[in-house]
Amino acid sequence: MDLTREQILNMTAQELAEATAVHVMGWSVGEHPEVNGTGQWMVEYEFPVYFKKDGAFICWDEWNPAEDIRDAREIEVRIAECIGNRASYVVQLRQVVGEYSSMFDLIHANPEQRCRAALLAVKGL
Repeated sequence: MDLTREQILNMTAQELAEATAVHVMGWSVGEHPEVNGTGQWMVEYEFPVYFKKDGAFICWDEWNPAEDIRDAREIEVRIAECIGNRASYVVQLRQVVGEYSSMFDLIHANPEQRCRAALLAVKGL
């Protein structure tokens, strides 16, 4: 899925979480593995599940980098692993937070801002 800068800047928190899972973390998004065949109806089955590369999965309510700073920091760890994206991430974070933002503002960027910057950096926008 090709994303534009404008789309990323206007995503909802849920859209940011899904896009970040796919484009930054390298995970896939799908249905809960137990949605069929259990005979039970559970609310979490209505929402996406993030599948890690090792096959493990995380339910939507257990990982939300657009709202939870701990999950947003996990994204920053992933960005740090991709050496080419580090500088781009900082540039994008500065643009998302505000072009004239201080170092203090960058350090205290909210999770949503961090997700937007990570997506923009990874997509090269």
